[in-house]
Amino acid sequence: MSVGGYAQRDYDEAFEAGHAQALQEIRDRGVGAQRISGERKRQIEREGWSAEHDDEHKNGELRDAAACYLTLATDRWPWSLADWKPSDAPIRNLVKAGALIAAEIDRLERKAARSDV
Repeated sequence: MSVGGYAQRDYDEAFEAGHAQALQEIRDRGVGAQRISGERKRQIEREGWSAEHDDEHKNGELRDAAACYLTLATDRWPWSLADWKPSDAPIRNLVKAGALIAAEIDRLERKAARSDV
């Protein structure tokens, strides 16, 4: 369970100890960015979506897939609907969208770096 996205245990321990600073540190961890980074790592390590694989998506597919997770609409879903896996948890869908956006940013950065050579 979580409170505002923070681990319930961490929140309870800080609250019970009366440590306002500890609570603030929990909030300042950048939990959203950590979740997105963790999801991106999962996509690479478990799903096999490597940089080389992402580089094949030259027509905005990663961006469009992210938009679908943001809006929960499949009208722009670039792949098979069998691959569409939205969650009942709004934060999870945002994390998936964020990881896809990160993948698209990385793809565009690699493309720009190759153009500079």
